[in-house]
Amino acid sequence: MATQEEKEQELISQFQQDPLVFKGVFAGIIRKDKERLFSEIEQKISKFDAEFKTAEAEMQKAAVTLSGAKERLKDLEKGESFGAEFDSLLGNKRIASIDFEPNTGTPEYLVVTTTELCILYYGKKYWIDPLKIKISMRKGYGSVSVHRSRAKRHNVKRYYEDFLTPYIQENGRICFGNIAGDIDRALRSQNWPLVIEYMIPFLESCNPDGSHSVILKDIAIRVE
Repeated sequence: MATQEEKEQELISQFQQDPLVFKGVFAGIIRKDKERLFSEIEQKISKFDAEFKTAEAEMQKAAVTLSGAKERLKDLEKGESFGAEFDSLLGNKRIASIDFEPNTGTPEYLVVTTTELCILYYGKKYWIDPLKIKISMRKGYGSVSVHRSRAKRHNVKRYYEDFLTPYIQENGRICFGNIAGDIDRALRSQNWPLVIEYMIPFLESCNPDGSHSVILKDIAIRVE
């Protein structure tokens, strides 16, 4: 294999013999070197571009992971405060469960499921099905609604069967009466346990003037 010095001597010899031919050969060599150099540069650019895109994707993935971790941390911190806030409700025998929706991420709703409720009316106990109290916890959008927690038990159509309690209809209509202001203030201040403390007695209330007797007969699951 020729050494570098021998190659240089061969080039000098070719130039001395025929400068024009050598010039063409040399130009061809230069052109090929340029093409090779450009090709190498393009390959490197392509490689760097691919590596950059990969790095960018990894950074975005890391950002999403970090964001999720931060939200989860907030949820855990919030969960601890929720636990402390709702300790006062755990001893309420009318409450079967306390849940949050959605059950992952930041909670938007507080859902309290009651046990069977009892409405006292003229010396009788009218028992009604458990209900779900759903409170919107979004700031500035506090609201409360009441829903069935189980399917209707009656097979026969009843005139007032769309009532959940004497003051609440299944279509969402609620007549809070004289506690409307208290409920509104508790929602505005985001005092969720206080909302529940107002709602439980409200669900077990009725008008003592006798106007709710037919409604109670239609919605009761048993009377004692």
